[in-house]
Amino acid sequence: MKVKYVLDKEDGIDSRDLLGNISLHDIDGNSLSIEEIFVDVWLLAFLNGIFEISTGETLKIEVLEETFSVLLTKKSHTLIFKYENSIISTNFDDALSAFKGAGKKLISELQIQKETNDNPTLSSLEKLLF
Repeated sequence: MKVKYVLDKEDGIDSRDLLGNISLHDIDGNSLSIEEIFVDVWLLAFLNGIFEISTGETLKIEVLEETFSVLLTKKSHTLIFKYENSIISTNFDDALSAFKGAGKKLISELQIQKETNDNPTLSSLEKLLF
């Protein structure tokens, strides 16, 4: 599984307002894209969902700023993500690793660009990952 994000850099990057897109890709070539979202908030929501879900359970991953959600289902060692008409499935460990990697990349990218980190979501993400 791959998790990719693209930040909206049109007006520069502001660590308190990380708008952009996230896309998830499974090994079969299926993808799920969520556009014009707060990337940090969604990465944290996905990671929290992955950590919280139990086998046989379905969780609704949602954030306060949005009117939609992503359904996450765990069957044995497989995670299934559903959003609108898109469905992808992947190994639990691969998903966890991919989301951790994307979160670490985002934090590193902001540190390299010397962005001030007064964003509580980024602080929570950093605590979860490091």
